[in-house]
Amino acid sequence: MLILAAVIGIILAFSLVGSARDYFSGHRYNGNVVPLRRRSRLTLPRSLTLGRSVVIWMAALIGFAVFLTSFGPDQTDRRTLEGIANVRDVDTLVVQGVPVRLNGIDGPELSTNAGMAAKQWMTGHLRGKTVTCRLSGERTYDRWEGVCYVNGEDIGAASIAAGHALNCRRYSGGRYRRLETPAARARTVRSGYC
Repeated sequence: MLILAAVIGIILAFSLVGSARDYFSGHRYNGNVVPLRRRSRLTLPRSLTLGRSVVIWMAALIGFAVFLTSFGPDQTDRRTLEGIANVRDVDTLVVQGVPVRLNGIDGPELSTNAGMAAKQWMTGHLRGKTVTCRLSGERTYDRWEGVCYVNGEDIGAASIAAGHALNCRRYSGGRYRRLETPAARARTVRSGYC
């Protein structure tokens, strides 16, 4: 969708620049297009007065802005999601089609054995259970950040306590630090951004 919006914006920009350039350069066209004559003062053809031109471009820009904001943060910002979760990895769930990054959790990458084991644990832990996620309104890449619960239990805290993830102090404020296990510290490399 973003690509489509960018293409529409580029087309609008090029058509505006092209129209202005052609009008002021006095190009003569062959074929069915009626040429514009250059006059001593700025006048547009009757069919396209300056006022109509401005109105058309303003409507196009407003429509473009509305289109861009139609999939912005207002759709999901600070919302509560509830449903069965699909597990991407130990620190990312997908609830109701919305990717949620568990806030304050530093999980191992899926390319490692620890990452695959953590994903398997998370999949088993959540199987058949309803997950509730409270989103913070912040985004990281394609994911919304939030804290998720199953049966009232913080899923991020459970993954750290089970030894499959580490506390990411930068984002958690240290609230999960006491839950880290020595085995997880030895097995998992803490990310540089934490």
